[in-house]
Amino acid sequence: MRRTAGRRAAALIPPVERRGLVLIDPSYELKDEYVKVAEHLKLLHRKFATGVYAIWYPIADPARTDLLLRRVKGSGVKRILRLEVGLTRDHRQPGMTGTGMLVVNPPWNLVELMEPALAWWAKRLGGDAYAEVSELVGE
Repeated sequence: MRRTAGRRAAALIPPVERRGLVLIDPSYELKDEYVKVAEHLKLLHRKFATGVYAIWYPIADPARTDLLLRRVKGSGVKRILRLEVGLTRDHRQPGMTGTGMLVVNPPWNLVELMEPALAWWAKRLGGDAYAEVSELVGE
């Protein structure tokens, strides 16, 4: 996530309607993007605290995933939902073993919608697949 991309996004918010969804989908090709996501979220959230933010992340390296989650959790942003589905909880295996999304200011019924949807995917993946919907940060 380049600094210029963060500035461009910040220039677009808050929208006139004062409602909106911001999708944050970095490539994660540059390893510092795991840290920059939290910085970017803080910047955007300061300008548009009522927005819904959806942050996608791969689960390919447990240390980097944990770093991302710790940084976002420590960002001071509240109301963050964590959604994950993966082939296995043993993320030490090579390659991407799962995928996740953090949702800031989730819609009121998102948990009820996503729990069965992710469980359906995990069942279809079979084996040791899992689905998880949890609160990363509360009010």
